[in-house]
Amino acid sequence: MREINIEGRKMVTKERAQLHIQHRMDWPDSYGKNLDALWDGLVGIRKTTAIHFFDPDVLTDNLGQYGVEIVKTFEDAAKANSKIVLDMDA
Repeated sequence: MREINIEGRKMVTKERAQLHIQHRMDWPDSYGKNLDALWDGLVGIRKTTAIHFFDPDVLTDNLGQYGVEIVKTFEDAAKANSKIVLDMDA
């Protein structure tokens, strides 16, 4: 099983958030760096992947509604894709 750590504390701007996600997910430079691309990447996961999302509350504090949407995208994708095992560490 692949394991990935996403760190809410490192996502202080929209751009840094998307770059952090891209780097941790090991997605190519062609990754679109927006919520639609995040959704597409997550639902496209084909190998069982544990995603440990640390400090989502800090992310939402830093980015407001955009942070909420990132968290929701991860949660919704985990419901849609059985290959994602999501651990939200508040």
